[in-house]
Amino acid sequence: MPLTPRLILLLCFALVSIALSAQQETVQKLLKEKRYKEADKYLDSELAKTPDNAALNFLKWKVNRMGNFAPETGFKYLNKAIDLDNKYSSAYVCRGIFYMDMLRFEDARDDFEAAIKCAANDSLLKEARLALGSYYTGTRKHQEAVAINLLVLQSDSVNIYALNNLALGYQDLGKLQEALNVLYKIEKLDTAAYYAIINIGFVLSKMDAYEKAISYFNKAEKLRKDPLVYSNRSYAEYKLKQYGPAMADINKSIKLFPGNSYAYRVRALIYLDQNNTDKACDDLKTALALKYTEMYDDDVKELRDKYCIK
Repeated sequence: MPLTPRLILLLCFALVSIALSAQQETVQKLLKEKRYKEADKYLDSELAKTPDNAALNFLKWKVNRMGNFAPETGFKYLNKAIDLDNKYSSAYVCRGIFYMDMLRFEDARDDFEAAIKCAANDSLLKEARLALGSYYTGTRKHQEAVAINLLVLQSDSVNIYALNNLALGYQDLGKLQEALNVLYKIEKLDTAAYYAIINIGFVLSKMDAYEKAISYFNKAEKLRKDPLVYSNRSYAEYKLKQYGPAMADINKSIKLFPGNSYAYRVRALIYLDQNNTDKACDDLKTALALKYTEMYDDDVKELRDKYCIK
């Protein structure tokens, strides 16, 4: 599974206004120090004075999300920020990313396009285009994804986000060597670029270089114990018929990230190789419910039709 929505979420957290108010500077300092509860209380007191301040409502959502507080509550503040300022590009980007997480792809596209239309400067325009690129990549619109990321790279040739999304676009178009070349460029720019390292492993798997792919997943695991490391490494291990490690990795991935449709597809493949059709069909059903087809391709439907429909 390639990485895009989670990468673009980090971009959303980095968005700040060009000219910060004293209130915003206080919140940014608390966020930098990971003092999320203090930031949340501070914003409550400030919003009690000026409840119709769009920037403070946006920061309230940002603190809520970074502090892992109740997402429904935080979303209310994000919506209010946009209601108060319908040209708030950063808020549209972040709401679109939230919709991507909820698999509400068309709502996400609408917000990213709105962000592009109302971007007040080149920096905000770039971030909005990157977000729209994440939508294109996440919904298999590969030509559009390549085009918009090349547009970003015209003015910022070393933008890690755009390079990563460009690589994903090439990969999904079957241009694997082009994808690998871009990912190696990212790794050279930043040796700790976790997303590039795991995506190198993913592309190597697509090229059937499974042992080399596992070496990259091992490298990625040292940087971050992320569920997507385990699901990708599990697939490579499965292809090498290393079923014990493959099952251990995929179960770890699902425990950490139960909403990942790709992981259920991988576990179904392992079960099928072990002639455990009932469990495989359960996982295929789950993968489809989590919109695997919309995000990837039709292979899970084909497997379901072959093994699960009597």
